[in-house]
Amino acid sequence: MPFLQLDDGEVAVLEIVSDEARVIWQHWLKGVAFDCVGDKCPFCAGGVRKSSRFILEVKRAGEPFTWGLSKRAYAMLMYVAGGASSLKGVFVELARVGTGIDTQWRINAAGGPPPPPEVKPVVAPGSQVETAHDEMVALLNEIELLQTMLQKVAPDRRILFEPQLAEAKKKYTELFGELPDELDPISF
Repeated sequence: MPFLQLDDGEVAVLEIVSDEARVIWQHWLKGVAFDCVGDKCPFCAGGVRKSSRFILEVKRAGEPFTWGLSKRAYAMLMYVAGGASSLKGVFVELARVGTGIDTQWRINAAGGPPPPPEVKPVVAPGSQVETAHDEMVALLNEIELLQTMLQKVAPDRRILFEPQLAEAKKKYTELFGELPDELDPISF
């Protein structure tokens, strides 16, 4: 089954066919993903960090695709889906903004099958979904920036950033639940 791909600015309405996501682990080297093979993985042995990928089967305009999501994108999907125990039959609107490492994904609820082609689904500016998505992205960016700063400053200067990081993480978990793995201080 082909992997779902969108171009910059493209929007797609997807129907999720899987009950739940299948999790795989990958190592990224120079923009190329390599699946982790477990105990005897040469990338693990070489100290290359691995990250989780959430795999779902979806339909776009009736055509089947495999959709691979990062932990952050999966967290957004679960938020939009209301934490449903089964994702099967959930419709979402997926939009790609940017390219390469600057790509951002917007995931919004779509109440059912896509409307006829002449009607484009729109999320009203300032709507609750857009506001929550923007706040989630802003908090995740703030947490990433503060974690980077903590890694780069001298130990005696970390006290300047630690309270801000703790507050940002607390606010995120209160609003959206568990932090994505890549922002958890214990990473693989």
